[in-house]
Amino acid sequence: MRRPRKKAFRLTGERKTLLEHLVRYRYLRTSHFYDLLGAGPEISDRAVRRQLRDFWTHGHLRRRVVVSDLTCEPLPRYEHVYWLSKAGVLLARDCGICDEEFSGAARTSPRALAHDVGITDFHLRVERFARARAVLLHCSSTA
Repeated sequence: MRRPRKKAFRLTGERKTLLEHLVRYRYLRTSHFYDLLGAGPEISDRAVRRQLRDFWTHGHLRRRVVVSDLTCEPLPRYEHVYWLSKAGVLLARDCGICDEEFSGAARTSPRALAHDVGITDFHLRVERFARARAVLLHCSSTA
């Protein structure tokens, strides 16, 4: 698929937030961004998709279409899954969002993506559960 012509890329506050979410969760579907960025009256779904498209057009994101199985509808729903490209990881490092050890995401096969997006779904549900019950989550990283 041919990429559209590039315009100047500015890293606004909203785009920096989008970048922070990609560093934190690594693999995110379009619907995840709607939830995380609070798409609604102030930020429309279309604005979120436009920001993602800008990141992708400038080579900061990679994406692949996957079938979303989180719907009760009889027909499948297709969504993009996004993850940072090497250029996106460099941009995040330049902004101070991640350190030198952050390598980004490497998986691109459909089955691996489905697995990794499932992990993201789980993390987001645990965070939503904790917020709803005012429970403090403690995260630790073991490298």
